[in-house]
Amino acid sequence: MKNKAIAGSRAERTRTFPGLPLVALAFTVIANQSVSAAPQWQAMNSSPGTIGAIKTEQKETGLTTLRQAIKDSQVSLSVQGDGYTTSSVRLLLTNKTKLPLKLVIPANEVLHPNTSAVQTMMITKDMVVTLPVGQVTIAEVPTVCASVKTVPPPPKDGVNFEVGPYADAKLWRQLSAIIAAASELDRSGAFASVPINTGRIDQIAQLAVWRVLGLASGKPEHAVTPETIQADLLKAVADQVKKNPELLKQLGDGYELSPKGELIVTKRQKKALDERVASIFDAVDLTVKRSTDPGLKSVASLPQDSTWDTYVNVGERSYHKGDYVEAEELLSQAVQEAEVFGEADARLSRSMTSLAKCYLDLSWWEKAEALFNRALKLREKVTGASSPEVAEVSQYLGLLKQHQKLYGAAEEQFKRPGHI
Repeated sequence: MKNKAIAGSRAERTRTFPGLPLVALAFTVIANQSVSAAPQWQAMNSSPGTIGAIKTEQKETGLTTLRQAIKDSQVSLSVQGDGYTTSSVRLLLTNKTKLPLKLVIPANEVLHPNTSAVQTMMITKDMVVTLPVGQVTIAEVPTVCASVKTVPPPPKDGVNFEVGPYADAKLWRQLSAIIAAASELDRSGAFASVPINTGRIDQIAQLAVWRVLGLASGKPEHAVTPETIQADLLKAVADQVKKNPELLKQLGDGYELSPKGELIVTKRQKKALDERVASIFDAVDLTVKRSTDPGLKSVASLPQDSTWDTYVNVGERSYHKGDYVEAEELLSQAVQEAEVFGEADARLSRSMTSLAKCYLDLSWWEKAEALFNRALKLREKVTGASSPEVAEVSQYLGLLKQHQKLYGAAEEQFKRPGHI
């Protein structure tokens, strides 16, 4: 039997996943409180002793992307869920090579199941996972469902998945924008009054994704409206109350179960419920509208087959997050791959400039200067001395000289043509 290793720290592995399943959200909204008896999505750990962190003395040598590793048959992939939660799944990754691998998994990568009875999932954050030789590594990843809301999530026993682009490129771009919009709005406090106690941003983002997919589908069963949200929540609670009648008491006054198994709400409670659902839908609608705003920033790029594309985009995002160790590794690999494209290719100067910025922030002046100077010469040759591309590099060279207290040299860079 193969050993298994869990990617990530112990704290990451044992926490409850962000986002609630529909039934827990239903109790939160309908009862306006958390209900402990409602099923929760727990961190996916096997029983003690079955899965644990495995120490290895092997060095990490093979950097690649998830998509490329599967294409090259270096890694096999299975995806497990719990059958009802969409905000996280775990990837079971088997390293089939004779060397340790380091997989780069970009945000917006799409996981396609081998059956139409399981949701297509979209990963929402960048991850880098190390795969030891001869082991199954379990990587817990944040996701949204990229199928209409009627398709079930991945089951506990796992399903084989492929990795690749979303079928509709335009929709894919909007789903990516929804994730960015939800994060931006949450940071600004726009969701502060939304009556969801746990996993608020994940629930709103998922409902926004389902709203967009429902509008694209045009089928009533796929729609996300205040009416359908309330109907889905009431049904979820009714199903749980039928299994455990004691839960009805936790809802408080104003609720009862009909002989047909439907949850009946009094007029007084209905008004409060309408208000809570309206607040949720307003947040969902705001997220969808914000996702279409050309001014929206921090939208992660859509993954491509090119490994260079993944390295440079994930590396640049790591740099902006302040993860310089990861950024330096990925951007160094991007430069190495871009060398093959030739000096006239913009991908080379971009890779060099991004890596040099990382060196600049690390105070590695000599490395930064060498890359900035080479990128500057390449851009001058290709785009012209007065181009915005050249001005970008000269600006950073000026900052570098300022850090070195060479103020005359800094001023010279800042006075170059095209500098803003």
